[in-house]
Amino acid sequence: MSPKFERIDAYDLDEAPLLFPIGWDKKYYRLGCKDFHFSKRSLDLTPQLNIQENILYAGRVRLDGAIEPGRLQIAFVESEELRLIGASIDNCIMTVAYDNACWEAVANMKGRGLTINISADLASKSFSVEDLTALKQAMLGPHGKNAIISSMFPIAQTTKKATLECLDTFETYDLLGNHTNDKKFLPWDPTEIMELCVNIIEEVVKKDFIQATLGEMQRHQIARAVEEYLWNDPSKLLHKDFSLDFFANQLGASRRTIQMAVKEVFGIGFVELKRLIRLQQIRYSLLLKQDHSSVLTLAQSYAVGHFGRFAKDYRDLFGELPSQTNKRLQNNQP
Repeated sequence: MSPKFERIDAYDLDEAPLLFPIGWDKKYYRLGCKDFHFSKRSLDLTPQLNIQENILYAGRVRLDGAIEPGRLQIAFVESEELRLIGASIDNCIMTVAYDNACWEAVANMKGRGLTINISADLASKSFSVEDLTALKQAMLGPHGKNAIISSMFPIAQTTKKATLECLDTFETYDLLGNHTNDKKFLPWDPTEIMELCVNIIEEVVKKDFIQATLGEMQRHQIARAVEEYLWNDPSKLLHKDFSLDFFANQLGASRRTIQMAVKEVFGIGFVELKRLIRLQQIRYSLLLKQDHSSVLTLAQSYAVGHFGRFAKDYRDLFGELPSQTNKRLQNNQP
């Protein structure tokens, strides 16, 4: 198979499935700002080895997911404001995720992620059993299996540079109308990139990782529990209480602790997180629902109290009123 290069720019989060790294079971939603610009450059060096660059130029997005079984992903992440697996990041770091490890973040413009995506088959053949076992062990924490966060050491810097050179070279020659699968245009051979990845993993399993404190991990768990419950459909719940007092009682934590946890993980307050999730639940319902007869009825089913304020908030987030979304869908417009 010849190397395959692809570039995509998106200005709507609805196009996001085309953008995020392969081999990652993910969910995502907005955390504010109707403006959105996300780009992807992707290069399949072989059927089992992909490198990809994702840049968030505008917007604030919540990403949450897990690496597929057996896959290994090495990512170099930099952002002006990023919360990665509960930790606040303001410079360039590296993450390693393997075999169902969770990888979740709150990304704010401008941010970039450069990933090397390795198939399960290639990972099992390229890395030693000892190193893969050590990786799995290192990812285990009190709340599940999370990607490892590491500082950028020399081999990581070299690998990041190599992957960027590959992407830049293929894009340049593609724009010039040349054959991008010509071997001489590839500054790094796939075998050499895999050798760098092997060296990275050998180094990672020997190092001390960037680890959260016990308090940070507990707050992260609280914030994730709040987020998960807020995404429930209120119409299907026996108890429709989404107040701070409810969560304090359910989670055995104080109101202040819950507020701190949500702010620490998501960068916004509890009330704002609840509002944004409700708006997106209603939009998803509009996009999927067969009967679009009443936006008001739909909003009421999601416990919206003030319809006028809801309509304004919806427009601020999505750039159109809910009635316009409804009308567009009734007219079968994209």
